[in-house]
Amino acid sequence: MYEIGHLLTVPDLAKALSVGKGTVYDWVHKRAIPYSKLGARTMFSQDEIEGLLEVNRCDPDGVTVRGSAAKVKYKLNRILTVSQFVDALSVPERTVRDWVYRRTIPFTRLHRRVYFSTDVVEGLLQANSRPVGGRPGGSPESSDSQREGGASCEEDRDG
Repeated sequence: MYEIGHLLTVPDLAKALSVGKGTVYDWVHKRAIPYSKLGARTMFSQDEIEGLLEVNRCDPDGVTVRGSAAKVKYKLNRILTVSQFVDALSVPERTVRDWVYRRTIPFTRLHRRVYFSTDVVEGLLQANSRPVGGRPGGSPESSDSQREGGASCEEDRDG
């Protein structure tokens, strides 16, 4: 049974999936996605569309995102297209396409289009974060005083 709050119109679904309305109508015409007709309007259940994204997910072996790749959920309000993913991570599109081809990161497909969960982006950014400035836990003053009291690099090589 459909809940009114979870029904999407063609423009809503097109915006959520970053595709044109014509693409959504094409999928409807081909019966490639679940839909309902309410009078002349074509409507989609958000739960059924998210279920379709879950069914088509591609999880690589051994990849952990926030603890486990199994925790990655593909919700319509939390998915990114390839171009949005490229912008979020500031990496070349070719690199992302290579990751998809090699299945090194979790993603889902919907009719030849690739989508990523925002959890994947957050997990990759968190896993690859580096401390800003100097050495972790050290200060520039302490490293200068250590150099003055200790042997120089040339002395270490000679001895």
